[in-house]
Amino acid sequence: MEDEIAKDRKKILYRATYRGTKELDLYFGEFIKQNIKNFDLNELGEIEALVQMEEIDLMKVFSGIDSNRFRLSDILVKKIKLYIESHDRSKFK
Repeated sequence: MEDEIAKDRKKILYRATYRGTKELDLYFGEFIKQNIKNFDLNELGEIEALVQMEEIDLMKVFSGIDSNRFRLSDILVKKIKLYIESHDRSKFK
């Protein structure tokens, strides 16, 4: 069971850090890197659902546009949004 969870964490981490858009790679990927070991099984399931989403849908979730239709945990999405809001955006200039 632990080996399977470790494999899932590696897969999630890879998919979160190589999204294809700079913003998601930097913010979403870094959030996952810093927190992956702390996620419980429910959160891992939600994160896995997030990494399977298209970039445009992820951006909608994180910006608050139409995020309710994806039925994600408000707590997890808020954690990610707080992480994004608290980091230096000059990386994009």
